[in-house]
Amino acid sequence: MPPKKPAAKATISKPATTKAGATKGPTKPKQSVPVNKDAKKVDAKSKEGPPAKETTEVTAAGITVKFRQLDSVLLRDVGNVIKDSGKWPLVIDPSGTTATFLRHRYANVLNALEPSEMTADKIRLALLGSIRFGKIFVIDMMGVDMYDACARRFDEIQEGLLGALIDKSLLKNESYISFIKDSDGPEYNPVQFVDPYLTDFSFVLLTRNPNPPKHLCDRMYGPIRIEMQ
Repeated sequence: MPPKKPAAKATISKPATTKAGATKGPTKPKQSVPVNKDAKKVDAKSKEGPPAKETTEVTAAGITVKFRQLDSVLLRDVGNVIKDSGKWPLVIDPSGTTATFLRHRYANVLNALEPSEMTADKIRLALLGSIRFGKIFVIDMMGVDMYDACARRFDEIQEGLLGALIDKSLLKNESYISFIKDSDGPEYNPVQFVDPYLTDFSFVLLTRNPNPPKHLCDRMYGPIRIEMQ
């Protein structure tokens, strides 16, 4: 009998490999990752940074303030800038809008060109009321240099009163007590003039004149120039 042929060896095929040597297997379908559009918007805003704060412009001619900043700069005196200066503010507003604004706030506003508002007794009560109740006392000179005329009216109450008001010696010496009258009522009793009302009191000299006298600019804070836009 012829010899039996040896059985052929079975060959095992190797799996195909990629060029990098990784084994190819079944591919999984790619899953799409949802894009968060809002996250992109937030990220873009974060790169922009916080909105810029409005600032006042200080020049040799004074301090320029936008009308919309008037409440924080003049009334609330954010940062105690005016208080720390040791002076009362001189405000220049050619439009006259600041006078209207202050008349609707906690203030006693006197128009220097209105005779009925500039009588000695009217000035006295407006000033005393402002000190007693912590209000803003405002003299609006309009577009005219009324300082000397105002000073003469104040002198009818007490000699040098307007100057004492401007340099704050009126409050330091409590000389306002001397022109309180019995007819003013119990609410104006000297014992009623106490803090916090005294510290809340302030004085503002207001004008439409873009070039007020130098002696006022030197003695007062500012001037604060109001811009409507």
